[in-house]
Amino acid sequence: MKQESKNAPLVLIAGAGPAGLMMACQLSLFNIRFRIIDMKLSPTSHSGAMVVHARTMEIFQQMGLAEKMLEKGTVVNGLSVYFNGKKSGRLNLKGIGSSLSQFPYILLLEQSKTERLLIEFLRQKGIGVEWNTELIEAEQHEHGMETELILPDGNREKVTTDYLIAADGGKSTIRSMLKIPFEGKTHKTSLSVMECDADIISPPDELMFSFSKLATTGFFPLSKGNWRVDAAIRRMRTNSRLSFSAVQEKFNRKTRLNANIRNQEWFSVFHSHGKYALFFRMHRCFLIGDAAHLFTPVGGQGMNTGLQDAHNLAWKMGMVLKGYTSSKILGTYQMERKPVAIKTCRSSDKFFKLAASGGFVYPFFRNYLLSPLLKILFKLMAVKRISDIVFKKISGTGISYPEGVLNFDRSESMLSTAPKPGELIPFFKYVDTEGKIVTIDGKLYSNRFHLLVFGANISNIEEFMKMAKEFRHVISTHIIPLNKGTGDLYIRFGIKLQGWYLIRPDLYIACRSDESGTEDLKACLKQLFTKTGYGTLSKT
Repeated sequence: MKQESKNAPLVLIAGAGPAGLMMACQLSLFNIRFRIIDMKLSPTSHSGAMVVHARTMEIFQQMGLAEKMLEKGTVVNGLSVYFNGKKSGRLNLKGIGSSLSQFPYILLLEQSKTERLLIEFLRQKGIGVEWNTELIEAEQHEHGMETELILPDGNREKVTTDYLIAADGGKSTIRSMLKIPFEGKTHKTSLSVMECDADIISPPDELMFSFSKLATTGFFPLSKGNWRVDAAIRRMRTNSRLSFSAVQEKFNRKTRLNANIRNQEWFSVFHSHGKYALFFRMHRCFLIGDAAHLFTPVGGQGMNTGLQDAHNLAWKMGMVLKGYTSSKILGTYQMERKPVAIKTCRSSDKFFKLAASGGFVYPFFRNYLLSPLLKILFKLMAVKRISDIVFKKISGTGISYPEGVLNFDRSESMLSTAPKPGELIPFFKYVDTEGKIVTIDGKLYSNRFHLLVFGANISNIEEFMKMAKEFRHVISTHIIPLNKGTGDLYIRFGIKLQGWYLIRPDLYIACRSDESGTEDLKACLKQLFTKTGYGTLSKT
């Protein structure tokens, strides 16, 4: 699309929460011109979504932010469960998933701190969020988006961009303007969420959940030494006027804990939702984060899914706007991410009902069946195979796109246990040529494809390097010879003597082959990239 100015933005991001900020950060890695706006006056100052899972940490690792996240957050080493004021069991989380991710844990980090890290990432690139700026109109055209903004001084501005990103939350204005249905339901059970002091005997690196006949409560340690408390308290009038003092008055009796909550710093009441948009894309507008889906808080999946939405979409949009690939690739965003949202929405709804809903069936389950079932589960979690399954489901590392149209499999004799196109590249440690223990995903950054070339005796290395040079703007090439340090790596990737894997910028496998030449690779690249070196995407 022709722009009025060479400095005009190509993308407008509406919403500077975690998903919108991640989208901005990822586009900045491609040097794409964009604007990011938010009608709020400033970033959030509260804990908000504070659970960060392993898959999300892998994204932050690619951005060089993982260490800062760890410095500011708390690694969860355990989880305790109480029933009617008495401790029922404890699950040791230390080391869970250690063979599946470089980040085998749950990290607690207040949303306010996550947002500020992303804002600082943008600031270092000379990019700022336009606060107190509201989008009031959005109209689609064949060649772009026409939007109208109200600026902080009250003036209005019309903006033309190639694409619009709706990251404006669960009450998305853009979703409403485009009349995109938001399917699902709002749960009757309300949640009181507070940041406060509490007399809880629990280590500062553990979670605590409490169940009684009249309350379900979760305690999450905050970095200041106080607690984030989420409580579903039954037989209380729950409306927007419910106060902290009203909850405080009945908290001990309802929970049967002598928690003595006090010194409120933040208090909010809301109803949980299980909803998702019928369309994640409408022509040149894309929905990410809460604008695309809302989940109950069970499992802490909302923010993580939104950040992963942005990561999935940004590399595709970045490469389209750079002219490296066809715009058809943008259709794969909804194909890949909507099924993830639907599955997460259904599972979190199910567990929320079991944990907090009223009626007869769910309280009966909690009061008489949940405690013995959790004791059995905690024992089973000592079995690595079972703990790995649970970790994959919760952490996001088990998400795959097996039917994805970006997948190309040219293998004939690879081992059945080898990772397949559409799967996340496996976490695996090996010894590099310098004798250092490294991980295969440790140097794969999020604005490029990565070609991993395996070969016991790569006679045609010059042919691979010639192709690498031709595609140097979009692909980084890594030659992995067979030696004592890489032998197990070959086995993990199903390579007998030679072969290669093409890894997407978001660390998912796009293509693999066990050939020694480059013919399969040429066919794969022809499918993925556009004419300026690069072919057209034939599947949509």
